[in-house]
Amino acid sequence: MFLNKPENSFPVDRQIVSSTEIANRRFRLDPSRYSGEGEAMLRQIKQLGVPLKRVCDLDEFKEVYLPNRFTRVYIESPEYGAQMLGTSSMFMTRLPNDSVIRFHDSNKSSPLWIKEGDILISRSGSVGKSVLCGKSYTNHIASDDCFRLRIDESMRGYVFAFLQSRMGLTLLTRGGHGKVIRHLKDHDITDAIIPLIEETSRNRINRSMLDAVTNVDKARVSLQSAEDLISSFLLKIGFTKPESFLVGSGTSFMYPAHLLFHSRLDSHYYTPSVTKLRSVLSKTESKPLGEIADVWGVPRFKRHRADKGYGTSLFSSADVMRARLLPSATLSSARNKRSINKCMVNKGTIIVSCSGAFGGILGRSVLVSDYLNNKAVTQHVVRAQITDPEYDFHYVAGIIGSNHLGYPLITALRYGKDVPEIDPDDLKTFPVPCAKPEEQKEIAALVKFAYECLDKANELEDSVENELTQSLAV
Repeated sequence: MFLNKPENSFPVDRQIVSSTEIANRRFRLDPSRYSGEGEAMLRQIKQLGVPLKRVCDLDEFKEVYLPNRFTRVYIESPEYGAQMLGTSSMFMTRLPNDSVIRFHDSNKSSPLWIKEGDILISRSGSVGKSVLCGKSYTNHIASDDCFRLRIDESMRGYVFAFLQSRMGLTLLTRGGHGKVIRHLKDHDITDAIIPLIEETSRNRINRSMLDAVTNVDKARVSLQSAEDLISSFLLKIGFTKPESFLVGSGTSFMYPAHLLFHSRLDSHYYTPSVTKLRSVLSKTESKPLGEIADVWGVPRFKRHRADKGYGTSLFSSADVMRARLLPSATLSSARNKRSINKCMVNKGTIIVSCSGAFGGILGRSVLVSDYLNNKAVTQHVVRAQITDPEYDFHYVAGIIGSNHLGYPLITALRYGKDVPEIDPDDLKTFPVPCAKPEEQKEIAALVKFAYECLDKANELEDSVENELTQSLAV
């Protein structure tokens, strides 16, 4: 069986696989199971003399759980259900709270609940991608497309670190099944190979990864505290039940023709809850975003790809919304030089995803912190750089990123049926309320602390990746 080499970093042009080896691998005949890259990785590990173990053979292994498919009935209020995470939303910095399904389990006895320490692994779609769950996940249930891998704490961080590494992901996903839609089975998880590097390094990696998860939890707690303060502010100015617009109720409503704004006919712009929110904000002191910030977009350009490590990394709009900041593309630094320079972002810039499906990342926003400073970000985001000294950019980032204020107002600006988009000129009309100075400072401090924790988590994961790579390098 001859297999072509997919990556330049592993010098294997073709691979010969014996019949006995096929028998050892559950008689799998699909070539991906014997990819040249995967085989080269295994030979590299064996050449170093690093012992290998399957996940199920680890002393720290507990179980792998995948629920049966279940019916989802989406509702508005979390009181009568549970917030559900899918294989994309489980990576986000702000875990979305607008995907609530009917679920009665007040005692939390159902195995569908995510437990602290679970390693969620995507079964299909983004096959093999994983996330280590901290306390911030415990009030959510996971989709039936998520495996729950449970490992003792003494080894959990290390196993996760290897599974999410390039080498671990390659070795795991090569066992995928299906031609059109690739998917994993439970034995693919239990049979996943884990190299046991030197114990001191292993323990250090384990501890660093657990510390990174703790920092992400702290960030989410801080962002939620800022969200609570914004909700209290909205209640003070007369807007009740801010959570009511997180999911469309589907009820009909009428709106006078003479009140249509700039002749916009799309109904989502006039949703009653959003209209009420605009009305309440118009009666309090506020300024349009365009008056306190420079708001702009980057022109579309043709992307000339390059191999990883031989160009400039480009973060997509989905990449920047995740807690772990990893670029998904690399562009040619020479052929895309001018466009890359326009895509660079600076600390303090607020970036808002301006295209994509409603209910996904469209309208979501993040603040550019130290970690993302001077990095290239896709043209599919709108940039906002605060210029008014009376407004702290941390405070404005908290307002724009709020599920109760920023998100509904921004997504109401979308236009387009198949691929909704948000225009920078429309975003300039976003009303930024001028809360009391002490309230602004409190919200800004919480947002600032959250992004400091996220930066620390990313730095820890970078150090883990470097140490793991060095330990397994020839």
